[in-house]
Amino acid sequence: MSTTGCKGISTSFNIFVDPVIVSAPTISQNGGTLSILTTPGGGGITGYQWLIDGLEISGATNSNYSQRKMVLT
Repeated sequence: MSTTGCKGISTSFNIFVDPVIVSAPTISQNGGTLSILTTPGGGGITGYQWLIDGLEISGATNSNYSQRKMVLT
């Protein structure tokens, strides 16, 4: 309680905003490097996790993702 008789109240919450891919994923040739870059779709992004087929890619937690020796199928 403050000296004026008022109580302070605070709360925290999460806001989830989907990132936007800013460059099309490209592979120049079989065995080449895949590079993808994202930018927040509204700000406030504090973390990333890249997925493949719905599963987390271990260590892929930055706004960009690169993978060498990709094979086109």
